[in-house]
Amino acid sequence: MKQDYLPVYFRSDTERKEIAITVDDCDRPENLRRILDLFDSADAGLTLFPIGRTFSLPGMEEMLKHSVFDRGYEIENHTMSHARIFRAPEREMAREIWEQGEALNRLLGVCYRQHFFRLMGGDGYTCRRIHNYLLQLGFRGIAEWSCCGTDVEMAEIRDQLAPGAIYLFHTLEGDVEKLRSFLPYVLSEGYRPVTLSRLLGLEPNRITEYSPFAMPEPRPYREDYRACGKGEYTWNIYRMQERLVAMNLLTIDDGRITGYYGDLTVAAIRRFQEKAELPVTGEADGETQRRLLER
Repeated sequence: MKQDYLPVYFRSDTERKEIAITVDDCDRPENLRRILDLFDSADAGLTLFPIGRTFSLPGMEEMLKHSVFDRGYEIENHTMSHARIFRAPEREMAREIWEQGEALNRLLGVCYRQHFFRLMGGDGYTCRRIHNYLLQLGFRGIAEWSCCGTDVEMAEIRDQLAPGAIYLFHTLEGDVEKLRSFLPYVLSEGYRPVTLSRLLGLEPNRITEYSPFAMPEPRPYREDYRACGKGEYTWNIYRMQERLVAMNLLTIDDGRITGYYGDLTVAAIRRFQEKAELPVTGEADGETQRRLLER
């Protein structure tokens, strides 16, 4: 990533037999409690990425306070409502990030400095606008993963075990059972599960006296028009799709603009490039974006 982008972490570059196990959403409190019990018993590190709206669920306050104050686990940011913020208007994008952190501060009764942000499904981690606001708030990185334990069988979860691996699980019933099997296996192989900050060589999340503050408005930034193509999600892709639809170069069956660069967008960009006498590649390079977005 360029200087104005946060690092995006899929794994840690380490030779130590350490991994990070992360749990997203936390929308099933009864299963989160079972996961916490597993990690407490194993004296293992853990990083949670709860959705902010889960904080009001029964038992969540107790569990999150226990995680931070009793166990030293990390609680990071996964938006307030699980929104796809890469295609949200700028102030809505900012509010989804800021409100989750502020709601956590109120729940914990302290100012808890989060290090990491994780997007829904990992969608949009190349989006300049999101990086800009996270940098403004003092985040240290965007957390992706090297293995999603939710989506694969136990054999593959075990095969992915390596120094620096970042695992993603959820509070699904099946994930609890996978962790019940995987955590002893990790320890038996001589690995240590640690928090994401420790794995990446950062200090623990700083805790200071609580003081509420208003949401900072997103600061201006200079768009770099980095090339983007098939499989990506960004605000600029969303904006280009709006222009392409308006020019009758892109037709979406249900009319819903997604911000996802799929086959229809590739074909529409090719049509625009041909019309604009640009190299016809189907990839939105800097010049293609300027011609589309600065019209």
